[in-house]
Amino acid sequence: MPQNVNTTTIIAESTPPGRGGVSIIRMSGPDSLGFLSKITKTEENDFKPRLVYRKFLWNENGDLIDEVLVTYFKKPKSYTGEDMAEISCHGSPLIVAKTLLLLGSLGAALANPGDYTKRAFLNGKLNMLQAEAVGEVISARTEKALQLNLKILKENDPKALKSIREKLVLTASNIEHALDISDKDLEPGFYINTINSITYATEKLDGYIANYKENLTHLRPQVVVFYGKPNAGKSTLFNAVLNKERAITSETPGTTRDTIEQETYIGGLCVRLIDTAGTRTTKNKIEAEGLRRTEEALLKADLILHVVEGVDIIKDMDKKIVVYNKKDLIKYKKPKAKNESVVYLSAKERLGIDTLKEKINSHLLSNKTGTGGSIITTNRQLQAITDSAESLKSALGLLQNTNPEIELVAFELRSAIAFLSGLLGTTNPEEVMENVFKNFCVGK
Repeated sequence: MPQNVNTTTIIAESTPPGRGGVSIIRMSGPDSLGFLSKITKTEENDFKPRLVYRKFLWNENGDLIDEVLVTYFKKPKSYTGEDMAEISCHGSPLIVAKTLLLLGSLGAALANPGDYTKRAFLNGKLNMLQAEAVGEVISARTEKALQLNLKILKENDPKALKSIREKLVLTASNIEHALDISDKDLEPGFYINTINSITYATEKLDGYIANYKENLTHLRPQVVVFYGKPNAGKSTLFNAVLNKERAITSETPGTTRDTIEQETYIGGLCVRLIDTAGTRTTKNKIEAEGLRRTEEALLKADLILHVVEGVDIIKDMDKKIVVYNKKDLIKYKKPKAKNESVVYLSAKERLGIDTLKEKINSHLLSNKTGTGGSIITTNRQLQAITDSAESLKSALGLLQNTNPEIELVAFELRSAIAFLSGLLGTTNPEEVMENVFKNFCVGK
């Protein structure tokens, strides 16, 4: 990608706002070294790239702001590919504000979320998938999500996707040529070669989709829903798994009328637990709404914990663990055959909670997670590849006809190529970048 020229120098606090030991202020742009020279009263030639210097910051009136550590990065050997400077000051919001105000008075502009990584992409320091991985690394909530995105950031060169796109462009070119000549002038095997080429690309894209679905367990919190009759102990179990009193519990049936949600970690997995209203027939409008929300929660559940007290009709549901609660009060007759989807425990006495957590973790990890080269980690990437694959499948469907309409095949191929181009950031860059970088934190 051609080098982008930014004439504005941007500034931002790159560490989280608030009080702390150290705060880092980052500059990027052509005036970074000049601004650093002015506020530290140091000659520009005295700064050697990538070395740390102890300096003092001075405002325009010659008043001391802070004692700091500063580092200058000369382009192109910087994160953004531009001249950059970083100032490590004491972690005082007042010092940070005064420093940013001072730099702003010199002509620097406050950065928008994702501006630094956006410039890195525009200057060819990162490809689009790597740029997205930066944001995903920052927001990763599990070890596996962190590993997957670090793999993309460190190793992933979208050569495979580029290769798929290039082959589709070649196939599309052959089809466009076929539109300009008669059927009798077509090369032998034209249709077979076209089908084989599109089939190859489709299988490759389907591999990315399958890999994403396998990794999804680690890319978003898994939803675990507590389900069962009133007073079965769902809320007590909900609190026991969280190890804190999050939901109100009572001996009166029907205490929980709304869904209550809380994220936690179970065996390294980020899990969103949802406590629900008890299932029973009711004419009460509030309870009825609670039951509707229960059904809604069940639809999006990755795992259902069906909490049972004594004898109950076990509703047949997929993705379920049956939890026989109150074993300190009820003598359950356990089946002779070991059932991996059944747990006996006492939520009130905190007995068997660790066993339940192990089964939750085991169930959610039952599918092997993909770690091959066909890695994508964001919904944007998934949507682009899915749309491209669908266009290719439509093209294949058209080619199965006795007299294929080549114009429609060409249209579907152009659509598939356009989706891949959007994924790689090679077309409509402004629109793509807006969607990619809008959720970044300021200073990254």
